[in-house]
Amino acid sequence: MKIKVLTIALLLGGLTFSCSETKKEETKTVESHEGDNHSGHDHSQDEEHTVEEVKGLELNNGDKWEANAETHEGMGKIKTIIEASKPSSIAEFIAMGTECDGQTSYIINNCSMTGESHNQLHFVLHPILDDIDGLSTAGTVEEGEKAYESLTKNIADYFKFFKV
Repeated sequence: MKIKVLTIALLLGGLTFSCSETKKEETKTVESHEGDNHSGHDHSQDEEHTVEEVKGLELNNGDKWEANAETHEGMGKIKTIIEASKPSSIAEFIAMGTECDGQTSYIINNCSMTGESHNQLHFVLHPILDDIDGLSTAGTVEEGEKAYESLTKNIADYFKFFKV
């Protein structure tokens, strides 16, 4: 478990480190919590907390953001994994988390996105990484179900905000 948490922390750190400050493009706000600070917030513990609720997530002037092909492919594979079957045991939740973790590693290692689309991706990817960690470390079926339901909603939200 410590290795899994360390791996997720390193991936998040690398993703955050790879960002550069860019000129913010004119955007249309979809939904936000005014005044809430979500940095460092463990979204896997929230009740039905979707990426749309994360402060800062915006459409690109009403349009979806462009994602690089590898990011979109990896998110598609995660969607396929979670739609293929609904886990019902701790072992199945952990196995699903491990399989999804392989896709997030692929996304992070192959990300060529820059600018505001890359910044917006962080609002989507961080809760997804938290959900996958919740699956991988589920100690009870209830914890696994909560992470699974959140991941399902957050992956759907990715496809609301991103295209290739």
